[in-house]
Amino acid sequence: MKYLLGVDLGTTAVKVGLFDSQARKICSSTQEYRLITESHFVVEQEVSVYWDAFKAGLREVLAESRLSGREILALSVSAQGETMVFLDEAGRPLSRAIVWMDNRAQEEARFLAGRFDPDKIHRATGQTDVIPLSPGCKVLWFKRNRPALFERLGKILLLEDWFFFRLCGETFGEGSLWCSTHMWDIRTRDYWEPMLRELGVRRELLPKIVESGTPLPAILPEVAAELGLSEEILLVMGGLDQSCGALGVGNARPGILSESTGAAMVVCTLTERPAIDPHRRLSCFYTAIPGMYMIHGFSSGGIALKWLRDALCAEESAVGRLLGRSAYALMDMEAAA
Repeated sequence: MKYLLGVDLGTTAVKVGLFDSQARKICSSTQEYRLITESHFVVEQEVSVYWDAFKAGLREVLAESRLSGREILALSVSAQGETMVFLDEAGRPLSRAIVWMDNRAQEEARFLAGRFDPDKIHRATGQTDVIPLSPGCKVLWFKRNRPALFERLGKILLLEDWFFFRLCGETFGEGSLWCSTHMWDIRTRDYWEPMLRELGVRRELLPKIVESGTPLPAILPEVAAELGLSEEILLVMGGLDQSCGALGVGNARPGILSESTGAAMVVCTLTERPAIDPHRRLSCFYTAIPGMYMIHGFSSGGIALKWLRDALCAEESAVGRLLGRSAYALMDMEAAA
């Protein structure tokens, strides 16, 4: 039997899941890490942390399942949105990853909001107000505040793009992540040229856009050897975690609502065409289902629960380690009582 590997590049953890060819879960691993918050508004992560967490999770699921990595037929990912990785021309990170919840680009958001009519931005990108979380604003921040590094730019990537670059050595992106950057046109499903011109970003700095589910180039032989995977493993373009999660619970056509509590709490519904809100209250996203769109609203969610666990539930964490159970499960039991 051949097996499938799913990787979730989350905000506070990388999760690795091993499945059989009938999509039945064999086992999974969660590798947590702490975000770097050295100053107000700044949220970063060392890029190497994501790769090391993935490798640790892969080792754990292979050990638990007693399978060889060479038995894995294919690999795909779900990924947090908006988290950015800047590479030099040799493919090396120029800085830490700028995590999606980073709010440093306050001034840049105000500047870009003043350069474009808000209704035009919404019609073109599907996104509502330009906010500091937007990767477009963070690109401008990087250009203004790290000019020497910006001159050395070889690629501007989102985290999913970087992960596949690390695997195959080439850069690809897809719409469910790029649609929230203010740099992507939701109507043409391609980069939005007016924003690229405003930012001074050339297309060659950005990954090639493909649909979710697209087979990618072969894994690099040296990476396959590092991971213990077959050189024949199929790498498949993934999608935004919220889009993948909605699909995973059956939210695959219009008329269905689903809710997810990850780092953020999100409510999603699908539509067959871009849904532009005349009041600009809700953004419209592309999805991991080619040709489908998604409206979703979100607020803080699981990351607040993680804070609660770490700040106030040390006893539950200690008992959970002794019993081999999740601290969250023990917290759920207390809440239920």
